[in-house]
Amino acid sequence: MSEGQAEREAEILFPEAEITINDEKIIVNEITFIQGLKYGAMVQPMIAALAELFKKNEDPDFEDIAGIFAANNEALLKLMTVCTGKDIKWLESLSDIDGQNLMATVWVVNKDFFTRRVVAKGMTALLKNQKSPPATETSSAP
Repeated sequence: MSEGQAEREAEILFPEAEITINDEKIIVNEITFIQGLKYGAMVQPMIAALAELFKKNEDPDFEDIAGIFAANNEALLKLMTVCTGKDIKWLESLSDIDGQNLMATVWVVNKDFFTRRVVAKGMTALLKNQKSPPATETSSAP
């Protein structure tokens, strides 16, 4: 296995990104399974809004996604603290550009977290709307 291939596999297994804010290196981690369970109910309105957005446009602009994040800012801020290990006071101290860059990084690292839930929501809706085929009687010959 080449070094580049090993790095790519490590990125898949341990996705994270590093961002520098005010000369401090911040690691943005992927939301874990347990964190997803813990905060799942909190992010449901965000997931519903993302599902509607993806229905309209399979490849939306980040500006549209950022609008959903803004409308669900409490949930987003909590996820940002979870992903960075920083507290809310630290987030409140960020300049607009640093906050925007961090928000974009959280999206990039956790895009799969959100899209898996959007897909699951869509599949659930499809299954609920799917009608069962009518039962058919079979006859057996004597």
